[in-house]
Amino acid sequence: MSSTDLKEQWLTQRKGGIGGTDISAILGLNPWRNAIDVYLAKLGLAQQPETQAMRLGNRLEPVIAEEYADLTGSTLVRGAEIARLFPGVANVWRGHTIIEHAEHRFLIGTPDAIVPDAERGLEIKNAGFQGREWGKPGTDEIPRHYLLQCAWYMALTGLSHWDVAVLFSGNRLEVYTVRRNAELESALLKAGVDFWQRHVLTQTPPPIDASKSYAQYLAKRFHQGTEQVVQATSEVEHWAARLRDAQAQIEKLRQAEQLARNHLMNLVGHNKGMKGAFGKATWVRPRPQAATDWEALARSLNPTPEQIERFTTEQSRSAYLKVTFAEREESNEHAA
Repeated sequence: MSSTDLKEQWLTQRKGGIGGTDISAILGLNPWRNAIDVYLAKLGLAQQPETQAMRLGNRLEPVIAEEYADLTGSTLVRGAEIARLFPGVANVWRGHTIIEHAEHRFLIGTPDAIVPDAERGLEIKNAGFQGREWGKPGTDEIPRHYLLQCAWYMALTGLSHWDVAVLFSGNRLEVYTVRRNAELESALLKAGVDFWQRHVLTQTPPPIDASKSYAQYLAKRFHQGTEQVVQATSEVEHWAARLRDAQAQIEKLRQAEQLARNHLMNLVGHNKGMKGAFGKATWVRPRPQAATDWEALARSLNPTPEQIERFTTEQSRSAYLKVTFAEREESNEHAA
């Protein structure tokens, strides 16, 4: 069986419950995923493609774990070996340990490592740089979605501390520590149970939010329909008014932004840039670049109809909602 097949089976196994990376998305605190993404994944209606960053993170995980062990003098338990530390609530799947909540077995977690002697867990991260969301090492000042992931694992394992070993820029390892918070854990578990019971089991989508993921879901859901135009309800009128007002505000802000930018362009003038308490503003003066008009080149070769047909493919397009406001007869088109 190929590594790709094994990966797909592993992801399929994890679909059977709410995991540590799901809970922040459910609560709207994940920068990459939303509640609708979790919902679709659990029903098998969507799959998150593995990015290069994800692949590199997985490959660097053993290296970061070893460096953490050397730095702290800890002995780590990883992979399938974690299961023996949590008898009765842990299962092994393709070399990974899945820990289940003692009462709600659909609440699951896949810790990167456990430090038995210190009674703590370990989450391993690879970050390009140390952004503002990362505070002083040794504290719990880490991105919110990582903090919730650690709290989730402590709720499942009962461990009192969870370290986060993060590799910054490929050359510097720092360790952060999250301490157990019973109140936070209770809130997370409740959110996980509610989401599973109200949405996954009943196959009821979560409430509409402002994410692009939800727009894509709706566009796909209603890609085909009738030609009937029905009378608007009061709810439709409400959201149409909200859309119109939002557009008006965006236009005002766009003009204010351009006015400020124009003033700055004039003030910087011929200088490379200016810096001050606000930060820095610099000109970017790109050089001309050669560009080939491939379409014109193809036409100049006088292709036959058969050749054109050979290289013609049908491209699918997402459905989008076109809104026309009566008082100004202007439309808003948004492609999901």
